[in-house]
Amino acid sequence: LISIPPPPANLDTLCSKLSLSTAKGRMACMDTCVVADCCTDGGGCSGDYYQNPDMCQRYSACTALYEPDDSSGTPDDDSMAGSAELVCVPDPPSHLEEICSVDNIATAGGHDHCVAVCE
Repeated sequence: LISIPPPPANLDTLCSKLSLSTAKGRMACMDTCVVADCCTDGGGCSGDYYQNPDMCQRYSACTALYEPDDSSGTPDDDSMAGSAELVCVPDPPSHLEEICSVDNIATAGGHDHCVAVCE
């Protein structure tokens, strides 16, 4: 049986709206939550495979990764009208090959994590 490790004490901070508003913060949250992907992938952490599925409650902050982003609205004034949007593409994580490995993308949570890392 697989054991879900306890989350770090600062999980709420790592997965806060403020942290998720930056690429680095989003990656930190995702990297922390990946060990409990079964808690958020829709399949659940069945007792058939996981010895402590009750640990999912302690990873509830990870659900913020799947909430819609409210920052995509239009500006209230015309100050941005006609301006080009500056996009900063972060460096990929050093373990991208592991995140997007065949074994990892075979699970819903692993696939979602790979897609999110690559967006």
